[in-house]
Amino acid sequence: MGRVSTEIFRLYVTFSCMALISLSCNTKTAPPQGTISGTILLNGTPITSGQVVFSSSALGVNLATNLTYEGNYQFKFPFPPGDYRVYLIPEDQSNIQPGPANEAPPDTLKNVPAKYRNESTTDLKATVVAGPNQKDFDLQK
Repeated sequence: MGRVSTEIFRLYVTFSCMALISLSCNTKTAPPQGTISGTILLNGTPITSGQVVFSSSALGVNLATNLTYEGNYQFKFPFPPGDYRVYLIPEDQSNIQPGPANEAPPDTLKNVPAKYRNESTTDLKATVVAGPNQKDFDLQK
C-alpha cells in the first residue's frame, strides 16, 4: 500500500470509531412506565358498565378504558408515573344507533353518585409508579 492509501485507511478507521463512540454515548433509555389494572365497586357491588378515566393535567394524560361485567379494568398500554384523578364516564356510545329525535342515550352509570362522574368533583386519586399497579376502588353512595 502506498503512503496516501495508508493515510486514507487510518482516517477511515478513526472516523468510524468516533462515529461508533458517538452513537453509543447518545443512546437514551425510555422513561419508566407503569401499567394499571383494578376493580371498581359501588358499595361492594361491581360497576358493570362504563369507562374509568385516569387524568393528569400535570402530565398531559387523559386515558379511558372499559369496565368489564365483573367491574374490572385494565389499560393495555403503559402510563407515565405520577398522580392521577380517577373518574367514571358512560361507556362509548359511538356505535349505538340513535333513537327517536331528542332521546338521550341510555345512562349506564345512573346509580353512580355524580361526584364520581366528573374530573373536577371526584375524590378518587391514584399514584402510578413504574411497573405493575393494582388500583381498586369501592365507591360509596
